[in-house]
Amino acid sequence: MFKREVVFLGRVVSGEGYKLDPSTIAPILRLKDTPPKTVDEVQKLMGFLIYHRRYIANFSRIAKPIYDLVKVSDNDSKTKRGKPVANNPVSWTSAHQSVLEELIGCL
Repeated sequence: MFKREVVFLGRVVSGEGYKLDPSTIAPILRLKDTPPKTVDEVQKLMGFLIYHRRYIANFSRIAKPIYDLVKVSDNDSKTKRGKPVANNPVSWTSAHQSVLEELIGCL
């Protein structure tokens, strides 16, 4: 009749507290195999990770190399508001991949 755990808004809630629902992590695990190629793809990836940042200690410090990918430099094309154009290409390196894997590992 009564449940000890309930899934609510992507979290498993119980008398002991809450934790991530494993099914919400599955999409990000698939992203490890396909690195982002554009600014838009990096922003979508970071949006997902930012939503779960409460589970990752020192999130901003760890994610800084990925944030740096979407910073606008003088040579980049940008929108009227000074933001990078969504289809600008990014150079995803093995360093970025290891940061992504570290962030996912914290989940």
